Amino acid sequence: MYDEKQVLRFVNNYKTKDLYLIGNEMNKRIGTGNYDSERTKFNVHYKDINGSNLYQEVKSILENRNIEYSHKTKTNILNGVTFTSGPEFFMTLGLPFKETDRIYQSGDKREQNILVPDIKSKDDIQSEVTKYFDCCIKFLEDLLGKRCRYHSKKFATRREAKDHEAEFKVKVKNQTEFTDLTFKDLIQEHFQYQQNKVKVTTLSNYRNMMIYLEPLENIKLESFNIRHFEMWRQFMNSKSISTRYKNGVYKYLKALMNFGTKWYDINFVKVYNKMTNFTNPNERKKEMAFYTLEEFQKFLSVETDLKFRCAFQTLFYCGLRNGELRGLT
Repeated sequence: MYDEKQVLRFVNNYKTKDLYLIGNEMNKRIGTGNYDSERTKFNVHYKDINGSNLYQEVKSILENRNIEYSHKTKTNILNGVTFTSGPEFFMTLGLPFKETDRIYQSGDKREQNILVPDIKSKDDIQSEVTKYFDCCIKFLEDLLGKRCRYHSKKFATRREAKDHEAEFKVKVKNQTEFTDLTFKDLIQEHFQYQQNKVKVTTLSNYRNMMIYLEPLENIKLESFNIRHFEMWRQFMNSKSISTRYKNGVYKYLKALMNFGTKWYDINFVKVYNKMTNFTNPNERKKEMAFYTLEEFQKFLSVETDLKFRCAFQTLFYCGLRNGELRGLT
């Protein structure tokens, strides 16, 4: 991994602000830090980002998967690999460098002039340099496996998926002023958006949880604050439902808020960071009901269909969930 100077670096603390800078260099070819603007446009092109920077792409993935994280510039948001090295390594590959009027402020090169690649055209990049990056990519694929694209069953081609997304964006854009949107509008839009993206059982769960959001339905998104949330929290505590189910509805509410932020640019940060889940230290956990072996055999004795007998025995002896059993078929 190392040969005097750094060659390949694994990073597990890319922060939000880091992704902005890295995204600018990859997309706009704008140098960051000690990078100069002359050479960045000749960078080897492995990643293409169109219409958004790297941070927005990562943020979108996190929110689509309902992954919670702290919205701060110093939040560690991504693990990754950086292909890099000091100028000495690239000099051995024949890449030309030039001195700048900038000085290293620390390290073993302190008070020396900073060197930057002297690149004026693609012809100045030797094949050995591009081969280095190709080898890095190959090493990474051998180590972690090659990334596979996910193909949606809903859309036959990428073009169809893009067209569907464009139609949805136009629909959102043509909505009335976002300041007039209520939680009822948001719930309906979210449900319609998810119809072709999640399982029928998930949609059914959404319908069941909607009734617990009725106290919020007439509240405008722009005016939603922590007092509204606490009012809703008291309403939920008045219901005879388990703490686990309350937190399921709470998670659904946050998914709605993330959806509103993504598609309507509603800023929920002030209330989002103050929201907390439900807890009840005095609640006794519900004991799981199960069959003993004798009870199961008695149950199985009245089932005559061989197909269902096999299914019930697989469920019982393997301890599978219904969904896991369906996955075996």
